[in-house]
Amino acid sequence: MHTFTWTAPALNTVLYRFSADEVRYILTYGRPFSPMSAWGLDGGGPLNAQQIDWLVAYIRSIQLPAQGCRAGSTDN
Repeated sequence: MHTFTWTAPALNTVLYRFSADEVRYILTYGRPFSPMSAWGLDGGGPLNAQQIDWLVAYIRSIQLPAQGCRAGSTDN
């Protein structure tokens, strides 16, 4: 049996690493080889396109100011 460790990226800086369209795609279809499952209907999840858009808008609303953010950091 293999034990895998995977650290989830910080959501409050995710839009400094990915575009809103990339986040929307990840939410919709998930990320292969990670614990991130699909959340969008098109990817087999429970949320419709409007609900995914609301999630992206929420994620945009919680982004930390760019000053002081470290590019690529996952420990914020």
